[in-house]
Amino acid sequence: VALASIRIVEEAPGAATDQSPLAAWAEGIALLDAAFIQEDGRITLDTTWRTDRQLHTDYTIFVQLLDGAGQLVAQADERPQQGQAPTSTWLPDETIADRLAIDHPWREDYTLIIGLYNAATGERLPLRQPENGAAQDYYVIQAGAAD
Repeated sequence: VALASIRIVEEAPGAATDQSPLAAWAEGIALLDAAFIQEDGRITLDTTWRTDRQLHTDYTIFVQLLDGAGQLVAQADERPQQGQAPTSTWLPDETIADRLAIDHPWREDYTLIIGLYNAATGERLPLRQPENGAAQDYYVIQAGAAD
């Protein structure tokens, strides 16, 4: 029986910054930064996250590589920091750095998307304000971030 997850942080989070997030999901989760590199047939994505409230659900991050037709080519799903920083342990205004990798080479016609879902239900967390106004549950990582 697990009563709770705890995580020890080196210092208390500071006040929220004025940094505008790249994307904001329901439940107060924001993606502050995302950049990826392609090296040796592998795409490595570095992200920085923040939440503005205490979370009660442990979400899993998904990263998907889509081809020019929008078909899934490769995918990685992982809890933050390889399971060492469950979202239910995030403190309000704390920033969480994370790294995910997809073992697949990058091509110019690919799109890389990122989002969150509840692993217990499979339900994806929706974006608060999608770019095009339509309901959306992922953010498109800009291809200019690939080296």
